Amino acid sequence: MGGVSTLRPDDPASFHAADALAAARSVGAGRVPIHAAAVEIAGTIVALAGQSGSGKSTLAAAAVIGGHRFVADEITSVSPVDRTVSPYHRPIGLRAGGSDAL
Repeated sequence: MGGVSTLRPDDPASFHAADALAAARSVGAGRVPIHAAAVEIAGTIVALAGQSGSGKSTLAAAAVIGGHRFVADEITSVSPVDRTVSPYHRPIGLRAGGSDAL
């Protein structure tokens, strides 16, 4: 699967606090970072927010396999002013169960 990486089963968190802080800083002032994957479907960005392990990345990967455009994984930022979305660029990270589901 091009663009999809599998996380190691011995590192289930795989997205550490330092990464989250770097991501939040990278999205820019005035933007709201949310813990979400995002895909573009029919010209609309859809943010898939949820708790760790809830299937956000798996759903995003399934959407990409289905022909939709990948936007972000883990951190997505939204402007409260104009509702534009900016991704924190990193590949889709799937846990073993997510990879199996695809």
